[in-house]
Amino acid sequence: MPEINPRQITFARSRRRYTKKRLAEELGVTSRTIQNYEAGTPRPDDAMLSRIALLLNFPRSFFFLEEDMPVISEHAASFRALSKMSAGTRACALGAGAIAFRLNEWMDARFKLPAGRSAGPQRSLAGRCRPDTAHAVGWLAPSAT
Repeated sequence: MPEINPRQITFARSRRRYTKKRLAEELGVTSRTIQNYEAGTPRPDDAMLSRIALLLNFPRSFFFLEEDMPVISEHAASFRALSKMSAGTRACALGAGAIAFRLNEWMDARFKLPAGRSAGPQRSLAGRCRPDTAHAVGWLAPSAT
C-alpha cells in the first residue's frame, strides 16, 4: 500500500493559505498534530486524511504522490509588490507556479506540439496526442460526424 507523502500535506495547506493553527482548529486537533503530520511522524489515519483532503480541496490521491511538487524560490518569480505581500499569499502564488510546472511536464510527456509556432485556433489538436494517452483526453479525438 502506498504511503502518505507528508510534504504534500504541507504543500496543500500552504496552497490554500491555511496556517497550521487554522488547519488544526478546523480539524479539531492541535497545531502540534499538524506539525507532526507534516513531518511524517505520525502520519494521519485514513479518516483524518479524508478530512484534510476535503477541507483543503485536494484529491486524496494527491497525498500519496511519491514525487514532491517542484519548489520555486521567491527570487525565481516576479511579484509586483513583494514587500506588501504576506508570506501566506506568497507561498500560495509559488504553489500555483509549482502546479503549472507539473502540468507542463505532464503535457510535454503526452502531446507532440509543433516547435516554434502556434497551432492557431483553426488547427486541430487531434492526432498530436500519443496513441497510448488518447483515452485520457477524449475531447481531443475527432468527432464521428
